[in-house]
Amino acid sequence: MTDQKNGQEYLSFVLEKLQARLAEISQSLLDGQKEIENMHDYYWQNYTEMDQYGYEDYDNQQALLHQVNANQEQLLLRSRFRKMLDSPCLLYTSPSPRDRG
Repeated sequence: MTDQKNGQEYLSFVLEKLQARLAEISQSLLDGQKEIENMHDYYWQNYTEMDQYGYEDYDNQQALLHQVNANQEQLLLRSRFRKMLDSPCLLYTSPSPRDRG
């Protein structure tokens, strides 16, 4: 019975950690989306300041691409953690009858 109680406590601990990490990822995604919006605004407000070779344009595009890729990675991570939350039985299983010996 003690093993089952310890297992349930551990499962609760893991679920709390997953939920906390999901909250962090969601906030990171919101921050990243705001950053992308700010980059778009900056790009259009300062479009005339770019030189004929488009160097400023290239830098902005690279920064925007970097942030979009970071957001995509965060979305994938969030999806994985949500799947883990949806299937907590994979995190803890009770001993099978053959293990009770």
